[in-house]
Amino acid sequence: YSDAYISGQPPKRRRLNDDKKPHGSTRDIIADSLKEAVESTGISPVGGLDSLLTSAASSQPVNAALQDLTANTIQERVDRDPDFSPDKFPQTQTFCKKNK
Repeated sequence: YSDAYISGQPPKRRRLNDDKKPHGSTRDIIADSLKEAVESTGISPVGGLDSLLTSAASSQPVNAALQDLTANTIQERVDRDPDFSPDKFPQTQTFCKKNK
């Protein structure tokens, strides 16, 4: 959910939604997502979970892929949203241009 949508909700609902959002740096998000994925499958990585998380989170190609995916997702949303106004959201427009 967008921050604007969340800010219009009651405090309890805001806290519940905020808990679902990823927090931290790209590195933290990669490590948390990968840990959740590994734990949900029940598999055990050969070199150990900590080793996998450290190497994946510090991998430049993995970080770049996540940033590209994020930029592409935002750009697709902006392109298909009839209510998007570059004048209202100049930072979004700047972000999308920067990542093309």
